Amino acid sequence: MGLIDGTRNKPEIKEDNFTEYHARDMVHSMVCPWLLNMIDRKLRPSVANAGAAKVIWEDLQKKYGVASAPKIYQLKARTAECRQGGMTIVELSSKLRGLWSELDNHVKIPTCMCSRYTCKGCECNVKSRIGQMFEAEKSYQFLLGLNDDFYSQIQGQILATKSLASLEKVFNIITQEKQHKRLMVGRDDRSETAAAYVVNHTSKPQG
Repeated sequence: MGLIDGTRNKPEIKEDNFTEYHARDMVHSMVCPWLLNMIDRKLRPSVANAGAAKVIWEDLQKKYGVASAPKIYQLKARTAECRQGGMTIVELSSKLRGLWSELDNHVKIPTCMCSRYTCKGCECNVKSRIGQMFEAEKSYQFLLGLNDDFYSQIQGQILATKSLASLEKVFNIITQEKQHKRLMVGRDDRSETAAAYVVNHTSKPQG
């Protein structure tokens, strides 16, 4: 991918790195035909004369890589409006994951540009930090989608932590809370049944 988006620069020809230079040149000669074969035949003539994979990629990005603003708006609106209602936790999670997956096709995490200007590679770790922000946003959206009357207490406990848990951990906590509530309700029902039994039998007149 580095040959396509330009993050892997062509090394200078030196005696000590000729093998690396030659290897990169061979890989590049295979990447260009692969790119041309992957795109629609009708589009090939417009990039057939490009001499580098990076040039082909940038040309395609300029022409066809524009994100659909109405589609992104629609997906974000559907995500914001997604509520549990009569769905189970698993169904809510699956629905949100489907929306997030579709949104990921239109909104991409920026690529670090440090390696283009320094020989040390990425120093800012921006992609990882932005990825963490995206993941935190998913945790918030999942919590917002839950039924407040049933999960308000555990929602508050999760949000009170110093750093918001990952989506997987939040899902596990909510699932455990649901199981705990079911056990408590079942125990209360059994207690009420036992109490009713005792009352009915002790209130009968002795013969």
